[in-house]
Amino acid sequence: MTAQHTPARRSRRLRNGAATAAATAALIATSGYTATTTVAANAYPPATTSDEIAPTKQVMRDLDRTIRALYGPRPISTIAARHHQQDQVIRGLYGPGH
Repeated sequence: MTAQHTPARRSRRLRNGAATAAATAALIATSGYTATTTVAANAYPPATTSDEIAPTKQVMRDLDRTIRALYGPRPISTIAARHHQQDQVIRGLYGPGH
């Protein structure tokens, strides 16, 4: 004789299956959260503040030399002429008081 599947038995099976699925999902979520917080805490070192950054004089000289080599010297007259042109454009747009 074969066992009959009654509605109560089927309902209990569904509840057990749903409980198992929920427990499995909770276990996966908890494991993922734990792994992320444990590994990610050491993955990125803390950022340095501006107080800790102090380039040496040699580094600054090298940087200055590199910039001069890339862009060449800029005569002060060129910079002054550009500011004069900017002033003229601003006066043309906003009037002589600006």
